[in-house]
Amino acid sequence: MIEYYDVSGCYVLRPWSYSIWEFIQNFFDAEIKKLGVKNCYFPMFVSQAALEREKTHVSDFAPEVAWVTKAGDTEMAEPIAIRPTSETVMYPSFAKWCQSHRDLPIKLNQWCNVVRWEFKHPTPFLRSREFLWQEGHTAYESPAEAEDEVLTILDLYSRIYTDLLAIPVVKGRKTEKEKFAGGDFTTTVEAYVPVNGRGIQGGTSHHLGQNFSKMFNISFEHPDKPGQREFAWQNSWGLSTRTIGAMVMIHGDDGGLVLPPRVALIQIVLVPVGITVKTSAEDKQKLLDKVKEISEELKSSGKLRVECDLRDNVTPGWKFNHWEIKGVPIRLEIGPRDLAKEQALAVIRYTGEKRPVELANLSETLKDLLEKIQQDMYGRNEKIRDEHMKICLNWNEFLPLLNQKMILLSPFCGRPQCETLIKEQSTREEQGEQAGTSLMGAKTLCIPLDQPRDVHLPEKCIQPECTEKAKFFALFGRKKIEFNDLLVNIKSTRNVNEVKRRLEREERHVENQKQRWEEKKEIRRLPFEDNDEALELEIAVEEQKRYLLNKRVLDAPLHRQALQRIEGKLAYRQTKNELREWQPIVDELRVAEQIHFPQDEFLDNPLKVQSAEERAKTFTPRTEFEQKIMEVLGKSKSNIKNDEEFSQAEKEILKAMDVREARKKCEEMRKMRALMSFHSAKLKRQSKIKSKQFHRIQKRQKRKDLIKEVETLIVKDPKKAAEKVDELEKDRAFERATLKHRGTNKWTKQIRKFASRNPELRKVIGEQLRLGKSLKERH
Repeated sequence: MIEYYDVSGCYVLRPWSYSIWEFIQNFFDAEIKKLGVKNCYFPMFVSQAALEREKTHVSDFAPEVAWVTKAGDTEMAEPIAIRPTSETVMYPSFAKWCQSHRDLPIKLNQWCNVVRWEFKHPTPFLRSREFLWQEGHTAYESPAEAEDEVLTILDLYSRIYTDLLAIPVVKGRKTEKEKFAGGDFTTTVEAYVPVNGRGIQGGTSHHLGQNFSKMFNISFEHPDKPGQREFAWQNSWGLSTRTIGAMVMIHGDDGGLVLPPRVALIQIVLVPVGITVKTSAEDKQKLLDKVKEISEELKSSGKLRVECDLRDNVTPGWKFNHWEIKGVPIRLEIGPRDLAKEQALAVIRYTGEKRPVELANLSETLKDLLEKIQQDMYGRNEKIRDEHMKICLNWNEFLPLLNQKMILLSPFCGRPQCETLIKEQSTREEQGEQAGTSLMGAKTLCIPLDQPRDVHLPEKCIQPECTEKAKFFALFGRKKIEFNDLLVNIKSTRNVNEVKRRLEREERHVENQKQRWEEKKEIRRLPFEDNDEALELEIAVEEQKRYLLNKRVLDAPLHRQALQRIEGKLAYRQTKNELREWQPIVDELRVAEQIHFPQDEFLDNPLKVQSAEERAKTFTPRTEFEQKIMEVLGKSKSNIKNDEEFSQAEKEILKAMDVREARKKCEEMRKMRALMSFHSAKLKRQSKIKSKQFHRIQKRQKRKDLIKEVETLIVKDPKKAAEKVDELEKDRAFERATLKHRGTNKWTKQIRKFASRNPELRKVIGEQLRLGKSLKERH
């Protein structure tokens, strides 16, 4: 889903994760446009003066603001901030645009990125230094209109989780302590993460009141009171890529991702199966063509996102695991037997259920199945959430239930001081129970809009020291998301199991070391405490155990080649250690002239060595198979049963060379092959040479060969020698006539100069040029 980047806290969103954000974006963008909201974009840079105008609001983000202080090598006169949020960026423009009540309402939304330089350990999707989000900002004439919009947007956020991501949420209002800085009140949708029993904030919709409009002078002339200006009532609401992190944590399992069908980039993957070595090429191609045909039919329906995995460099099992990790809702397996039955095997990701489906009307069947998967995923998570959401009226039950991964509806007075005490007391209690560990204490997730109707609200607040009257039921839970919580779902809980297995192996190693030292203590009569090696090893293992269990930083994964290299080295070391006990035997066999593998009857006398003939004479078959072998050997003429069956020449041939002779022979053959290869390669290389120097040498050699040939002819037949000389001179004249060797001396240049004035000379040169052209055409 992501790729790690070389800037800490920043991640590359790969298509598999960004497509989920696109589905959310398309749904929400269409819904807010129905409300009259328009999209826009404001700069990401904020001046220091603009930030200073709203100190209360910025104080919450001050530690997280990233500043630009240099342009190249030059220090900037005034540092520029990168937006942590856009109120201070957008509202100066709102003040310019809003002059009359006719300019209202202003409804703007932007899809952008923001930077919050978290000093805590960053976590993909949940706590990153740069993330994508949408932020809407609106301004109204009356508070009633603004408050209505807050709840409308909250309903849309709730639908994103319930309708798209199959996650049940609780709609509620934040307490005074947890609300957005600078706002009148904040509403939120809260989801429950079963793996750690904590809540996660899904999206917030804030009613800002007139706080920001007074700071930035966003005012309008009152329609009923001419000359009197009123400040606008404002809202802001936002949703980020944290939604993807919530989906991964809530739906993920030991096998990897589990994607709801409505946000899966690929809803159905088709995998051909049943292709073996015995499958003919015709049957294989027929199966692949049918799979492609089914894929195109499903795509043409217009409502299914389908991919066909036809890779031939991996096995079907590898494909199954690959798509299971990626969380594809349905895997459709199609084999030759399935085609014969006109059906396919559908494997549902979130349950692992396998069911046959008919190829007839397949698209409608799969649409219904995907819709059922979506509803079942939501229903299962809603049931889990409801089972872990309890009403708690007593402080004595509060902490035990909280430790059981519950979220609790408890009476609350709403005071920030009381909320702080609840958090501190629940934190101290955990420190006492779990031997030095410190988990985050309980905090209010929200004040549910739908208050419990079956239980009467008690008069007293859940905090034991509080004397105030309870005003409502608040939803309490732990909210801090640690790295290990996301690791369990993003990277699979198999990693956690691997850590446990490593710790168990280390503990067993320590026990083995202690046992060895105990044995040595009995032999040497030395106290165990005098041997520090085992104690140091035990201390090192304990430190490693604490490190692995308390680790909170997400390590960047190794490159695939580096990982394979490390795994190869580890496998080599492990194999080497396992084979080390055989090293003495291997060394002995390496220098042995003959290796003998005795049968059971020779184990008593391992030094006795028999020849093959002796073994054949004394061999007695034990099984039916050995008896058949002996019958075949008895009828064959090439067996080694009797020495008399072989002649002296055959015995000489059967004599095997010793190792030294064989190596010497191999070395001679290797040199001979290399020499032959060298000469053939040299000739081949020379035939491809195109350099002038080589052709000049080759031409000189040809001339020498011709002279030798003429001299031989003069001795044998002078007449033929004279004819050969005339032929060579004629060839030489033709070569000169082609002007291949152009004259560059003074005489040749003078002749060319005179040819311009001498018609006869010009005619001779022209004839020479024509002859040269004709000769070139022939060649």
